[in-house]
Amino acid sequence: MASRIASQPPKATRLTKRLMKMAPRMELEDFLDVCANFEGMCHNEPEHLEAVNKMLETMAKKK
Repeated sequence: MASRIASQPPKATRLTKRLMKMAPRMELEDFLDVCANFEGMCHNEPEHLEAVNKMLETMAKKK
């Protein structure tokens, strides 16, 4: 399991850990706002673009 976690993009992993620590101390609405902000940050990473392109290639091959 550790290798699976380690293979994830480091920024996304770091932000996920931060969310897990913040969750018990926040109201749901505020927590969801922070989640949306973090998701947007991760969507602007090169790893995300690479993963999307790989998924699209896989989908194109199945047709």
